[in-house]
Amino acid sequence: MTNLGTLLGEAKQQGKVVIAPGVFDGNSALLLRSVYEELKRNNGLDPSIYGLATFISGFLVSATKGKPDMALINATNLEERLRDIRLISQVPIIIDIDTGFGSEAYTVRNVGKGLHYAGANCVQIEDQAGDKTCGHMDGSLGTGKEVMDPNEFANVKVRPLVDYAKSDEARRLGHDFMVMARTDSGAKYGLDDALNRAKMYRDAGAKILFVEAPETNEELTMVGQQFKEDMSTHMLANMIEGSPKTPYHVVGELAEMGFSIVYYCIGAIFAANFGKGGMEAYYRA
Repeated sequence: MTNLGTLLGEAKQQGKVVIAPGVFDGNSALLLRSVYEELKRNNGLDPSIYGLATFISGFLVSATKGKPDMALINATNLEERLRDIRLISQVPIIIDIDTGFGSEAYTVRNVGKGLHYAGANCVQIEDQAGDKTCGHMDGSLGTGKEVMDPNEFANVKVRPLVDYAKSDEARRLGHDFMVMARTDSGAKYGLDDALNRAKMYRDAGAKILFVEAPETNEELTMVGQQFKEDMSTHMLANMIEGSPKTPYHVVGELAEMGFSIVYYCIGAIFAANFGKGGMEAYYRA
């Protein structure tokens, strides 16, 4: 299994990106890998793509249970999907743990530890407070998001995961464990606040930083240019197909902006839903 940190470091050195499409079960992970490998064999990959990772998205896992992305799944749901996907995939796996499934440092650390043992290479944790929602929604009631105090988030959510990542126990497992810190503060306080939070979370030990939902190309470029000279810190771009929030870009354009990792988050569920047209033939009068 390739370590995610190695893959990202090599990609950033070459000005390329690691692509991490969203998946929700073993079948979608197999389909993703099949498409990627076929394109690679036939020289059809975008030359800006350095390598492949897999992102187990809370949005997608919620959707497969018929639920919205509003903190309605738990760590056990995610671990079950992770174990299925790890059995058939050797690429690095990033898993979305929402706000950490607890408010205590010990709980958050244990969630991360359990997912690392199940095969994750990275956990993504976010600084939303209260009833969290998808980053491209306007809060659970449509009235805006709430976010934690950044110092509290850094100390209670990020540092416990980083401490585990640095432990002898984590190193003995043989595959890396990275921490990605996501901030949703831009929706409430603006991009400058979000970038300041990203710096705080980097200082707390997060190696991948995710500023959610920049709304213009200028904002997206500003995010991508953060920590450009730091080869161990990586900025993530989140492309949501059809989102009204963030402008959509292909990987080559995002590499030029400075990103070293990119989510194409929900295309797998769209592909599954497009297949329902074939099912209609069974029922149509």
